[in-house]
Amino acid sequence: MKLLGQIQKGREPRPRRVMLYGTHGIGKSTFGSMSQKPIFLQTEDGLGEIDCEKFPIAETFDQVMATLSELYSEKHSYRTVVIDSLDWLERLIWADVCQKRMIESIEDIGYAKGYTFALTQWREFLEGLTALRNERGMMVILIAHAKIERFENPETESYDRYVPRLHKLASAVVQEWCDEVLFATYAEPRRNC
Repeated sequence: MKLLGQIQKGREPRPRRVMLYGTHGIGKSTFGSMSQKPIFLQTEDGLGEIDCEKFPIAETFDQVMATLSELYSEKHSYRTVVIDSLDWLERLIWADVCQKRMIESIEDIGYAKGYTFALTQWREFLEGLTALRNERGMMVILIAHAKIERFENPETESYDRYVPRLHKLASAVVQEWCDEVLFATYAEPRRNC
């Protein structure tokens, strides 16, 4: 069949892949808890005041992947998986890299190659989320904390900006995977003139 005969038209709605990062205490986890039938995959202790369903806090990267595997293979009614948080997941990924390479710190791998090696785990994690989205119809919400970083803009003056608290390589891979990358902070109060 010729390519012109294969043209498709219309929307094909699929569950969204959302990353929400923001300042401390802004309500990132609360946002996740308000999604459709959410289940939290915790990598940090921060859900104590939120009424939600959650797995026990994952202490290793293998536990994170086992949780994704169970959500994929077992029957359940959850419609959204919320990862809380990515920056604490990154610590588990770094620990996994260190364990597999039998080193103490990710920095022990010369020329900052440890962060490049960690992309293997990041991609494995994202592949697991992709399977949940594509084959189980689950929305994915990724929560991360923010940090301030200097941005060297070649067209204007340099300035500080908020970015996800992740290594720049991991942040780029995760943000590219997402459909939306959202930032939350407090608004400055309006002043009457």
